[in-house]
Amino acid sequence: MRTTFSIARDTMVALFTLACASTAAAAQDASFGRFEVRPFVGAFIPAGSHEGSLNNGASIGLQGAYSFSRYIAAVATVA
Repeated sequence: MRTTFSIARDTMVALFTLACASTAAAAQDASFGRFEVRPFVGAFIPAGSHEGSLNNGASIGLQGAYSFSRYIAAVATVA
C-alpha cells in the first residue's frame, strides 16, 4: 500500500514540475490584416434512415478569410 502511494506521489510531483517548467509553443507567427483563400471539396452521402429519401452530392467551393486581429476574423464561403 505504501509503495502504491509513493509511486502516485512521485508521478504527481513529476507532472506538476513538468507543467510548471513548460512554456507555450509558438509554431507560427501571428500576422494580422492578412487575407487567405482556401479551396474545399467534399461529398454528401446520406446514411441511416435518410438514405432512401436524400441523394448523394458533391460540394466544391472557395472560402475566404480576413483576420483583423488575433481573435477576430471575417469568413465567407462560396459553394
